[in-house]
Amino acid sequence: MNPAADPASLAPSEPPMHPVTPAMVLALGQTRPWVLFLAIVGFIGAGLMIVGGLGVAAVMGFAGALAGSAGGELGGMGAAMGLGLGALYLAFGVLYLFPSLFLWRYAAGIRAMLGADPVGGMESALRAQKSFWKFVGIAFIALLGFYALLVLAFLLIAGASAFSGMAGI
Repeated sequence: MNPAADPASLAPSEPPMHPVTPAMVLALGQTRPWVLFLAIVGFIGAGLMIVGGLGVAAVMGFAGALAGSAGGELGGMGAAMGLGLGALYLAFGVLYLFPSLFLWRYAAGIRAMLGADPVGGMESALRAQKSFWKFVGIAFIALLGFYALLVLAFLLIAGASAFSGMAGI
């Protein structure tokens, strides 16, 4: 019987077995320091963005309140812009925590694979790596969507500007 002709032989429940060679394990082990470094830098960057966002929101909110109480017309707008910018930094800081966490788990899985739990460690490392790349892929799709919206907004604004300029002719 030809296994290629039998769809049941290609069931996804049992993936084909592939050996894990010492070179594969060595290559994963050599990536661990870099993965750990990037995870730590990511955590530090996310923490700085969160603290910076809270700081910007607090300082701009306070400055806007002072300007508003002194009779300045733009005090409230400055406070709102500061709070918006602070919220944006805070949101991106929280988003940056996820890839750093996935990289941290990847490095921990590699450590376990090289230590007492080679199979469980490899599975854990590969799950974390899958999660990291899935997050990066979704973030990239969202970024492309945002760029498309920016281009569309630019075209609409340019078109409306051109149309309003032609109306005065």
